[in-house]
Amino acid sequence: MSDSARAALVRGHVFIVDDEPFGLERVTAVLRRLGGTGLAITTAGSFEGAIETCVEHHGQFGLVLINFMLWPGDADGIALLEELRATGLSDRALIVLYSISMDAPTRRRALAAGFDDTLLSEDIDVTAFGGLLDRLTALAPAGVR
Repeated sequence: MSDSARAALVRGHVFIVDDEPFGLERVTAVLRRLGGTGLAITTAGSFEGAIETCVEHHGQFGLVLINFMLWPGDADGIALLEELRATGLSDRALIVLYSISMDAPTRRRALAAGFDDTLLSEDIDVTAFGGLLDRLTALAPAGVR
């Protein structure tokens, strides 16, 4: 991972939304390996919990990772992003949708909804995630880097 991506990660407050405890633990562990123990990470385990957390931390998140499939089954990460934007999620936040499977129509829908990128859950490791952060940081406006 580049120095600018690492600096953006450490400087930012990361928000992870996943209704599976294993998913939260895995993503958190990868981020800790990339950003160190000083990295601020906040998590939510549900659609409703994510909205409440976003309201509490109004505009503080620099990186948001959202699992596509959330409980209840009629909600998904794309719908959640719309709700989070309405509650004060910063337009400057880098937002990534991740899922165990990501077909082309879902990826297009996510990007059209405002996600900066998508990632397969199996690719959430230090190398792949570091590369994703490099790409996002290079494309981000100067205020985000």
